[in-house]
Amino acid sequence: MSKRISISEKPINVVKAVRLMFLCLVIGLINSFFVFFTSIPEEAEHLVNAAKLPTGVATVTIYSALILIIIIFLVNLFFIAKLSQGRNWARIVYLILFVVGISDIVTKNIPTFNSINDVIMVIILIVQVVALFLIFSKSSNDWYAMLKAERRVKKN
Repeated sequence: MSKRISISEKPINVVKAVRLMFLCLVIGLINSFFVFFTSIPEEAEHLVNAAKLPTGVATVTIYSALILIIIIFLVNLFFIAKLSQGRNWARIVYLILFVVGISDIVTKNIPTFNSINDVIMVIILIVQVVALFLIFSKSSNDWYAMLKAERRVKKN
């Protein structure tokens, strides 16, 4: 016998998925800062020296990387918040971004495992897959459909 879901009651699968996504986001942010502070300054300096560019270019490159990390964090946070609010489009966009992003992880990190960063990325990948299964489970799908129908009724 299946339990009937009310619109006001967020399914446990959605709650768990949002928590897992947020956990991945926080771990990813910490990992990004770790990578940023350990390798990006060296790589930027190397590129500047190899191309014989002014030293200010390395500083701009470093700050650009930091800004990119923050923007990616905020965009992900936005989609997770919208997922939690029952926005169906957000879970579809999140899935698309996951599929696009997974190609980089699979082609660059899984075969090597040469750093802690690779291991962390694989752990994040596995947790995100679990979260996506939860967010697209039957109870989650039913809840998103009910919210969408309610919004249509309120609109008309």
